Amino acid sequence: MRIAMFIIFVIVDLIMLLVCKFTYEDKHKYVDGMLIGVHIPSSEVTNPKVQEICEKSRKDWKKFHQFHFIAGTGVCFICFFNFELFTIIWLIWLSLYVGGIEYLVIVPHRKMYQLKLKNHWIDEQTKHIVCIDTEVAALSDKMAYSWKWHLPIIVILLATGIWLFKSSNWWVQEIGGCILYAMTWGVTIVMLFLHLWIIQKQNVVYSQNTKINLAMNRLIKRMWSISFLAVSWVNVISWCYLIIRVMQTNWLRGWDYGVYVFLQVLGAVGFLLPVLYLYGKKQKILKRNTEPIYVDDDEYWKNGWYCNPNDPHILVQDRMNSINFSFNMARPSVKIICSVLTIITIVVVVWVGSLLISLMNISITFQINQNEVYLESLNYECKFSVSEIQDMEIIEQMPEENFTRTNGASTEKNNVGHFRGRETGKCMMFLYREATPILKITLPEQVVFVNSKHSGEVETWYKELEIRKEDG
Repeated sequence: MRIAMFIIFVIVDLIMLLVCKFTYEDKHKYVDGMLIGVHIPSSEVTNPKVQEICEKSRKDWKKFHQFHFIAGTGVCFICFFNFELFTIIWLIWLSLYVGGIEYLVIVPHRKMYQLKLKNHWIDEQTKHIVCIDTEVAALSDKMAYSWKWHLPIIVILLATGIWLFKSSNWWVQEIGGCILYAMTWGVTIVMLFLHLWIIQKQNVVYSQNTKINLAMNRLIKRMWSISFLAVSWVNVISWCYLIIRVMQTNWLRGWDYGVYVFLQVLGAVGFLLPVLYLYGKKQKILKRNTEPIYVDDDEYWKNGWYCNPNDPHILVQDRMNSINFSFNMARPSVKIICSVLTIITIVVVVWVGSLLISLMNISITFQINQNEVYLESLNYECKFSVSEIQDMEIIEQMPEENFTRTNGASTEKNNVGHFRGRETGKCMMFLYREATPILKITLPEQVVFVNSKHSGEVETWYKELEIRKEDG
């Protein structure tokens, strides 16, 4: 398991590093009249100050990714010793990496813009030009693939939803199926709205040549619509796989969830491939552009992000990477969106961090107060009276059957919370993995498994419960 997690995280880190590194490397090249996202006259590209900013930015970018290539790979080795500690350190590394990228993109951009202002390299004539290609605009709604390809997905989700809520299967009763169903709907709705948005998105004028504008906008809208459809279809296929498995066996094994995750990863790849194709194809088309449109709108990008109160659009094409999109920070709605997303991100990171810290120091409480028994660990509680105990026994190991965690926590040292066994049925576990023996308590609606790190304590609990039952 540790080896598998190590391989997964190393691959994820490498893909993320490579994508981010090469996505923004073109900012150092003189493309579309810009260097580091700032319009510079072609005659000033060789200016010593311009070259100094570009060279420093290029070196910092290279060193930054060399360091994080080593750090990102090195962090993954911690999972061989303690997975919870590894996750905390990995989150810290990821935060530093994302913050570093923002710094290395924004700071050189601002320096270049200040140099431009200082040397008065501003084209006032093109500053507020808005370019429209009427022929391309007339064909706008025909460029992307139809959003109606999402409709079969909605039908499938409605059909499986009817089965889900009519079923008496344990998977539904334990909320697991409902949560995954809601998540599948969430992805479907987001992809549908993004697809509708890309269809209605304003066309970008790249050239005085209508054919180039038509080719570029058709390429962009088709590739993005393919990406959204790929994610949505793979997402619903993943969901259908779980439904079929539950219908077939009335059970889900660990590898079933593994297949589900694998399919979701394929969905991510399906999203990425059209975008990468778009990037390469776009560069080839623009190289054939002999009549480019020049608009000096750097004033709206001077802070490193887009801020134009005169533009009603919420999302615009990003300055640093033409296949990306940027928020228009001048719009009040965008400020609200970004504030909410920031708060949610901080809350989630803090919550995950605190949860992982608590997982590193799990303690189990077992108390007998008169005729009441109380168990607690990680805020998972179980209370019952001694009279409710139908049977109890001390066992040396857990039953040899498949257990599925329905609402709990499993670490290398503990199993805590709600589980379901294929033969045992609904149960709760308060277990240290390497500790024996185990006290098995059978109640009317579930079975409880509990043990202790202290030798002899399980036997003491058993004897005390026996005495209470006899007295009761």
